[in-house]
Amino acid sequence: MNVIGVSLIQPMPRVIAEQFHDLISVMEEIVEQATEPVRERLLAWSKLQSPQGISSWELPELIHAVDTDFTAGRKRSRSPGYTGYWYIEGLHPSACGNPA
Repeated sequence: MNVIGVSLIQPMPRVIAEQFHDLISVMEEIVEQATEPVRERLLAWSKLQSPQGISSWELPELIHAVDTDFTAGRKRSRSPGYTGYWYIEGLHPSACGNPA
């Protein structure tokens, strides 16, 4: 028995891709305009902070986890934090403590 892999690709029509690009560009501009006052206030506030004050700020917690550990149901804490989720080829979910 011979087994072959088949891939079918349906590219987005150019006119649709251009319209989608235009939509993204407009949305980026709207977000930029909406956040500019906040960015300006944050920049002005940060210039008033002393190096001693900044050095006392709580550092964000950096966590590395495999992608199978991700869950959207987790609540965010008020403490700054970041979790980087990684995909590791061939790693079975049960090897990460998750049931298959």
